[in-house]
Amino acid sequence: MAAARHVLMMTWQARAWSFSDDTVLHIDEARGTNTDAVIGELRLSAFVLGGAARTAESVFDQARQNGLGAAENETVRVDGDALVCTLPCAFGTESTTWEFVADAPGYASTAQQVEARHQACTGSCPASCRDGTHVVVFLDES
Repeated sequence: MAAARHVLMMTWQARAWSFSDDTVLHIDEARGTNTDAVIGELRLSAFVLGGAARTAESVFDQARQNGLGAAENETVRVDGDALVCTLPCAFGTESTTWEFVADAPGYASTAQQVEARHQACTGSCPASCRDGTHVVVFLDES
């Protein structure tokens, strides 16, 4: 199935430091491309970060490897080869180009691409990073 490539709308938001701000990619909402209908849950798969393929499990585990607790992933879970994201959700720690496929019931699998970056990092080892990229995902209606 050929999927259209969508560029995500990016907004930068200054936020107070908290665990959830350590994640780099925040999906604030999802909408239908033509209807603008709100989508409450996404299935995300086929991750490529900075040109390297990644499993859903490895993307999910980034938060744990960086010392974040289970509360960080209350809205994200691994389901086979995908992440299921109840919106809004946040995940990942790598500042790089993120590519993945998003889908939901009633919508076509739609390729997504975003330059995810932290706005602020302090220290070097370990670094504390916050203020990740906030996006709105658009899916094509099927």
